[in-house]
Amino acid sequence: MPIAIVLAALLLAACETRTEDQLGFWSRQRKGANCQNSTVEPAYWEAAAALGLDFIRLMPDAWQAHQLDFLIGRADHFTRLNDNDLSELIRVLEDAERAGVKVVLAMLSLPGARWRQLNQDKDDARLWRDADYQKQAAEFWRQLAGKLKDHPTIVAYNPLNEPHPERAFGFQNPDDGAFPQWVKNIEGTPADLNAFNRRIVAAIRESDQNTPIILDGWFYASPLGLQYVDPLEDRSLMYAFL
Repeated sequence: MPIAIVLAALLLAACETRTEDQLGFWSRQRKGANCQNSTVEPAYWEAAAALGLDFIRLMPDAWQAHQLDFLIGRADHFTRLNDNDLSELIRVLEDAERAGVKVVLAMLSLPGARWRQLNQDKDDARLWRDADYQKQAAEFWRQLAGKLKDHPTIVAYNPLNEPHPERAFGFQNPDDGAFPQWVKNIEGTPADLNAFNRRIVAAIRESDQNTPIILDGWFYASPLGLQYVDPLEDRSLMYAFL
């Protein structure tokens, strides 16, 4: 067999094993916790392991950024990942790996959607009104997944914590009788969370075909908001709710 074909077969087998390992992690109930700490040192992961936690849902947005927004550079206009921030993230992931704790990487901020706690306690809804920010958010995740796709401690990406585009358009809860029609009316626009999910998943899969993706639904990942989520076809996709 030609060497090139042998190498291709070995790479394919390695990818399949990686996918099986990541999906296998989620084949039984797991115990985890959220981490939004401003710093995460090795002792944190050692404590998590001592508590018997299988994974940490890591949200690094509050870490010291080398520009304005961690990893993103500037949520007002994303072009490329900040290399220094990325190095810090990888250092922390390696600490987690040494402690034997897996990581779900989640973001609280995206381009056009700076985390409220870092935005003078105001919702940043530009992502849900401007198609250019949707493109920037997809590019952010395409780049990030490309850098992290082979890291052994990551068992899932959670592209955006508790999305709530409907809030920017006056809807406070899924019991609002006008909401179902509104969802139909905004199909395909930047306000459409389902369209956003499709775009983000496609961008991640351009760089990383294997790592599971966890999507949150409408109304801050409300269980009632799940009925308005369009399921996507992907071998490694999960949905979360609070």
